[in-house]
Amino acid sequence: MTETVHMEERRVLPSIGAGIVTCAISPYMMILFPLVLPGMMNISTLQMPDFLIVAEVTFAALISGAGIIICFAAQLRRFVRSARNATLVNRSLAVLLMVGGGLISVA
Repeated sequence: MTETVHMEERRVLPSIGAGIVTCAISPYMMILFPLVLPGMMNISTLQMPDFLIVAEVTFAALISGAGIIICFAAQLRRFVRSARNATLVNRSLAVLLMVGGGLISVA
């Protein structure tokens, strides 16, 4: 039983590392989201205290999104091992991207 626990710990650490690397090398997560902010709101009318609040909320959302990716990397790896589940995940993500793109194009 202790051997099973040690095996799980060994699998979790590489998964956490993979999640961190995935978030760190993704320019979409760390660079493009904050660049979209001026297009979403008129930042020329914001005063410094309001801008700091918006910036903090934006980066808190980025950090929490990265945290979710990092925490669930191990579970996703186990879930996507079968071809059926991998297809399900790929199609679900494609639908989410399509809906998101459609909402952006309408706005």
